[in-house]
Amino acid sequence: MTFPNRPEHHDFTRLSAVIIEADDQSKTDGLEMTLAPLIDLDSATYMGDGRAKLVARHNGINALAPRTRAMMVALWLDGLRAGIRFEQEGGKS
Repeated sequence: MTFPNRPEHHDFTRLSAVIIEADDQSKTDGLEMTLAPLIDLDSATYMGDGRAKLVARHNGINALAPRTRAMMVALWLDGLRAGIRFEQEGGKS
């Protein structure tokens, strides 16, 4: 299988490994349990919810549907986890 425009930089390789690890862990433990050892979940979820609301306001949306809001928060938490693990694995080099 080919991946057009796929970066060949070592940061991409590191990010890919972090995401594969997260996907594998989330299958058994869920996002919350894989994030809990890295950061306080209440703080991270509160911040993620605030970011979702901010993005909505910047796009002229006064209120998000609960499912949309939950997905946005989950994506933010997933990105936060990836960022923390990327840094732990050596960060940008």
